[in-house]
Amino acid sequence: MTENEKTKKVQVEISTEINQDGNVERHHFEENGQLVTINGNRYLRYVEHVTGQPDVPVTYRIGKDSIRLTRAGDNHLELHFKPNETIEDLYRTPYGNLKIGAHTTSIKQSKDAQTGLEIIEINYELYTNGQKVGDYRVKLQFKC
Repeated sequence: MTENEKTKKVQVEISTEINQDGNVERHHFEENGQLVTINGNRYLRYVEHVTGQPDVPVTYRIGKDSIRLTRAGDNHLELHFKPNETIEDLYRTPYGNLKIGAHTTSIKQSKDAQTGLEIIEINYELYTNGQKVGDYRVKLQFKC
């Protein structure tokens, strides 16, 4: 580890809500992870474990006004979140690439000074090939 790199172990609590055509799915899980600071940039990293599916390494690059999500399993996904912007990316699968876009409606970041608990909430609309897939909400909670 260099002088410009700092790693802390964290417990990550992830809640997601997906609303597609009026059908709502909710997921909640907890994972052990790391909060890594490299040259002033913060990265929240963990491996997502879902029964019956391959483990998926997940990274959130946390900036002041934007967040980048990377899921690096058999399917590779990158989503960039910046309030009131639509940012297009590719969803790479073994069967080919799919053009996707995320229109971020809001990002909220907070930290409790006494407990050290950080909360990040991302609300966005997901599009594939220009068609809206649904409304998504991700809530991350973690502390060192």
